[in-house]
Amino acid sequence: MKRTLPAHVYDKKGTLWFQRRGFPTVKITSRPGTAEFALEYARLLNGAPPPATGKTFSALVRSYVTSDRFKSLAPRSKADYGKVL
Repeated sequence: MKRTLPAHVYDKKGTLWFQRRGFPTVKITSRPGTAEFALEYARLLNGAPPPATGKTFSALVRSYVTSDRFKSLAPRSKADYGKVL
């Protein structure tokens, strides 16, 4: 069975999606075989993967430490949690 779509492009229920490891999944709006599709595909294929912002454990810890929930803890609890975090 031969694929009619280029690499990393998948047809899911009539909608085209660009899916590549390390990249966000993006909906392709143009139809295959058109110049617009070629430009959109090239942009998606050559684009650098976005940096992982806010999806690290240190970002989670920073978010929790600055939250109102952490600030409302007792001083002893803050000290104990700080040792672990």
